[in-house]
Amino acid sequence: LNWSATAGAQSYELWYRRAGETTTTTTSVSTLSHTLSNLTPSTSYEWAVRSVCASGTSAYSAVSSFRTNALPNVNPRITITSPTSNSSF
Repeated sequence: LNWSATAGAQSYELWYRRAGETTTTTTSVSTLSHTLSNLTPSTSYEWAVRSVCASGTSAYSAVSSFRTNALPNVNPRITITSPTSNSSF
């Protein structure tokens, strides 16, 4: 997530959630970006950010949204054959 600097901001506070849910996760950030982890694949999320200044906090920004990518379709295959006299285990 990336956002623009706010004059006088000492840090930023952002929240995010799955789209349509009411429970949010909030985190404090000292930079103009933050990487989210452990998100669910193929899921829409919403987020907003506000500045934290010496005099208090601003209102949250307008809500933005994004969608996570799907997991790649992985189909591992293992072939087991009968051991031969030259096989070592």
